[in-house]
This record gives sequence, structure tokens and C-alpha cells, in this order.
Amino acid sequence: MDQREIRRKIKVDQSIPEVVFNYAPPISLTSRKDNDIENIDKLLDTGPAVWSEFRSEEGQFSVSMPERPVSQVSTIETTQGRFEQHAFTASHIPLVCMVAYTDIPKPFLVANNSDGLFDGVRDEFIKAAGGKLASESSLSLDGHPGREIKVHLFRGELRLQLFLVRDRLYILSLTNLDKVAESDGEIPNKFFGSFKLSPITKRIAALPVRQEDFGTATSCL
Repeated sequence: MDQREIRRKIKVDQSIPEVVFNYAPPISLTSRKDNDIENIDKLLDTGPAVWSEFRSEEGQFSVSMPERPVSQVSTIETTQGRFEQHAFTASHIPLVCMVAYTDIPKPFLVANNSDGLFDGVRDEFIKAAGGKLASESSLSLDGHPGREIKVHLFRGELRLQLFLVRDRLYILSLTNLDKVAESDGEIPNKFFGSFKLSPITKRIAALPVRQEDFGTATSCL
């Protein structure tokens, strides 16, 4: 649509009022501030980790962790069957600590030794993390067989300790996302060194009650 305006009384060579040059908008504008990098860093920096003991009655263990762990129950499908895994994970960047336990069916344990079980767990962790095996060695916990595994990641390191306690498999995992991870430093010792099995309390069978233990009863009429 063609729209035209007709203006009359147009004047040229006239002075322009000063108010035109001192225009004040109805809403005051604030100057844009640059992002305060220092304040952002303070928000992202959660400070040093506060390690405290965590106990699991059902898992029958205690361990020191940098934060209160989050528990999760998952089902693991393997060629040998379906296993239920209980995991407790605590994250405090750049650290991720996890303790998990799985009850292994006895028929599986009869058909496989602890080394075969440890090999399978090792391979699954390396595949999931996309890392490369650095080293592994045997170890024990209260006489129970175990293994320690170190895996180089693209950034940092993954360290595992596995223990087979009767028919229960314990997995301790420490992921350090630092570019230069301390394999044998203070932090790994705080985590792995604090792991302890809870003593199994056996219920004492009730002894038969004998009448003579209560003495002679008398009645008052």
C-alpha cells in the first residue's frame, strides 16, 4: 500500500532547540558491567574436601569419603547371569569416589576363580572409561583375595581396588580428573586406606530356661 504524507510550513535554516541534543530517556539505562571472573571462580570453587566416615550396615563396611555419598541400586547383565549392585558415590571435583558391592551366586564362584572375576571387572571399567591399563597387582584385605588396578585416562587417572569376601565382591573406585593425578598421594590413601569390613555379629542361641534359675515362688493370699 502506498502511504504518503503531506507537510506544509516547512522552515529551513532555523536553529535547533538545545533540548533535542540533551535527550533523556524515560527509563534510566545502567552501564553494562564486564563479567567478574574472580567472583565466578569463587562460585565454582567448592573449597577443600571435608572427609568423613561413611558406614553401610547392609554392605558391612566403612570408608572415608570427601562428601556424603549418593546410593544407587542397579542390575548388571552378564553372560553368567544377572547381578544386583549397590553403589555409593561421592563427588568433589576433581575427585569421584565410589564403593560398590555385589553378591555373587555360589554356582558362579564354583565355576570361576577370583582372578577370572577380577579380570572381567577390570576390562569393563577400562572399556567404560576409555582408558589404558597402567598397572595391576595382587593385594589382600583381612586375608581375602584382592587386586589393585591403575588406568590412565585422557585426563587424570582411575584407580581400582577389588576384594572378594566370601561370596561378596567389593569394588573401590577413585577417579581423579586432574591432569596430573597423584597415584600414591595423600588423597588415595585417605580413601583406600580407610576401607574396613564391619565385623559380622553372630546371634547367640537362647539357652533353655530351667525352673531352678527362678528359685521358689510363693503366693500371698
